[in-house]
Amino acid sequence: MEALRGLVAHGFGVTMLSDMVYRPWSLEGRKIEAMPITDAVPPMEAGLLWHPRATLAKPADAFRQFMMVACGV
Repeated sequence: MEALRGLVAHGFGVTMLSDMVYRPWSLEGRKIEAMPITDAVPPMEAGLLWHPRATLAKPADAFRQFMMVACGV
């Protein structure tokens, strides 16, 4: 969770967090801004992102393949 907050705080992306885990700063003290979502968010139990042209390390690729099989993708 702290790594995710740090990435967002440094401008490397955005994320959706529940109010329970949100706080307006990263461990480094950088500001994190919250914006309410007004549209319905579809349920998602797990998400996995990777760059399509990136070569994943063997453990990461094994996890990706496992998740695809486990989730029926």
